[in-house]
Amino acid sequence: GVPVALDNPQRPFELPEIQHGASSGYRTALARWLTRPDHPLTARVLVNRVWHQYFGRGIVASSDNFGRSGDLPTHPELLDWLAVEFVESGWSLKHVHRLITRSTVYRQSSRTRSVNDGSSTDPENRLLWRMPLRRMEAEVVRDSILACAGTLNESLYGSPVLLQPKSDGQVGIALGSLGSAGDQYRRSLYLFNRRNYHLTELSVFDQPTVSHNCIRRESTSVVSQNLALLNGEFANSQARYFARKILQHSSGRSDSAVRRAFAATLSRSPNSQELELCDTLLQNQLRRYQALPDMTQQAAERSALAHLCLMLFNTNEFLYID
Repeated sequence: GVPVALDNPQRPFELPEIQHGASSGYRTALARWLTRPDHPLTARVLVNRVWHQYFGRGIVASSDNFGRSGDLPTHPELLDWLAVEFVESGWSLKHVHRLITRSTVYRQSSRTRSVNDGSSTDPENRLLWRMPLRRMEAEVVRDSILACAGTLNESLYGSPVLLQPKSDGQVGIALGSLGSAGDQYRRSLYLFNRRNYHLTELSVFDQPTVSHNCIRRESTSVVSQNLALLNGEFANSQARYFARKILQHSSGRSDSAVRRAFAATLSRSPNSQELELCDTLLQNQLRRYQALPDMTQQAAERSALAHLCLMLFNTNEFLYID
């Protein structure tokens, strides 16, 4: 049966008749009971977790505990309304995603507006008077870098991409097991997830372990993240691919390349001060690479631009959703 405290006395759960076949029918009966339109928890728990993914905190902050020892909902009417919409739409998660992403609360900026904002009365932003500042998940960081560089392999299905530990303690992709060279740039969804080690680019950005259930992801800020994005082979190689792609589609002027780099990474144009700083960086790096032996002018320009692309990968504006 099911816990009596969760059951409806007017419509109690009924065990199916025992069938003498491949299945007893118990799991089907439980699934139907859980998704009954008047069930008090299933729809609420699910929409609360969707909300948590977008805002970093659920309407009920204790996503894994809706009981008396859990947190009270900050917006109980909203939780009920979303649950009803979810059920009446035929349990369509796409419908819930659309409702949330089209809402005014989702389209807010994370920046404080003035000295008279809600920071004094609601410092934890529980009432969502602004959008919470959130760093992208580990998989999204990696996939975004690949997308900017133009190397992201968007193919669907197939075998997972295997990983292997290296002698220096890092974990990389097992290149010898790939079906094709481009498979190493498949979306992070297809990376084989082992319990004892993760891809270094993902583990430093708090990819959860699979040895236990992950209710919510942690978001830390540690030096290893900067080291991976500044000195790591993955970030540097993708910056070189990114620079090559920009030079193929821009004129010979440096400001054209800078504008394309900003548009791809930050989805905006650089202001005058940023243009000046980027130009200074490019000129300094260009002189540095020109001084190297056997370095052509074209290679020096590409290397200087790759350095700028790497810097953009490391900006908070690229890593955080505001």
